Amino acid sequence: MTPIFQLETNFPGREHLVKRLLRHIYINKFPDKSKSDMKLPVKDLDFFLNLIKEHKLGTKLIEAWVNFMMPSTDHLAGHIHPYATGVYYLLSPKNSGNLKFPDMNLEIEPRENLFLVVPKAVTHSITENKSNGLRISLAFFFE
Repeated sequence: MTPIFQLETNFPGREHLVKRLLRHIYINKFPDKSKSDMKLPVKDLDFFLNLIKEHKLGTKLIEAWVNFMMPSTDHLAGHIHPYATGVYYLLSPKNSGNLKFPDMNLEIEPRENLFLVVPKAVTHSITENKSNGLRISLAFFFE
């Protein structure tokens, strides 16, 4: 099975994007404490497209979104995606939920500035956010 690609990197627009997203959360209030997401224009992610090309992982971004993991939420249902998926952690408090790959017997603890690539059709889930903070990650499909 193809391994999970991992890279520590600094997204130059990180601080600005985090402020924009926190403002979005405040305005929309996210009252139900569920895992929420928000679509993001692919054109805003040239930095990640260049990383993917540089490491010969792909050539085209298809769709992008932001995940918000509130405290006490999870995404335990194992699922797969039809495309390779990039994930970049913008905010990630300690104990905010690990990414699990049951078929690989692998668990990754997210941290800020961690960039991952999950190959298509790899089953994964996210454990409960046991922190008191919000976890925010960018995600996108590519080929």
